[in-house]
Amino acid sequence: MASTTLPARCHQTKKHQTMKRITGPARKQSLTWKAWLMNKAGRLALVKSVLSAIPVHQLLAFAPPKKTLKQLEKIQRGFLWAGRAVANGGNCHVNWCRACRPVEYGGLGIRDLERAGLALRLRWMWLARTDTDRAWQGLDLQFSKEERALFFASTTMMLGDGRTTLF
Repeated sequence: MASTTLPARCHQTKKHQTMKRITGPARKQSLTWKAWLMNKAGRLALVKSVLSAIPVHQLLAFAPPKKTLKQLEKIQRGFLWAGRAVANGGNCHVNWCRACRPVEYGGLGIRDLERAGLALRLRWMWLARTDTDRAWQGLDLQFSKEERALFFASTTMMLGDGRTTLF
């Protein structure tokens, strides 16, 4: 008997593939370390230096879906608190939002990936306007409406001699 209906999904969505490309290396790296042999200070150092740095290039180029950021936080949280891939509520000693605060404000100084990605993309907008000698200067960079609104709300423009004008 032949089926006349198409399957609900013929392939994985683009967002899902993007998520795998970003979360895969972080998960793989966290599994190679023998976390159960380290104390929490050692695991915190690895989370801050390695697991937070792995997705930086992707965060610079585009804003990943919230689900991807949650997956990355889950990997970091599991490695830090439990020394494995998943940490349940009983293993977590501090709320993750509180752990992502700077040390001066009572946090652990872990980088908030959503804010770090936003800051990196806004930096590209800033450099496109201030430094014309960059190699990527001619590229058509795509930014969301929210990112543009935040950039324009937090910067001011001064009229100059008219030689460099961006529209």
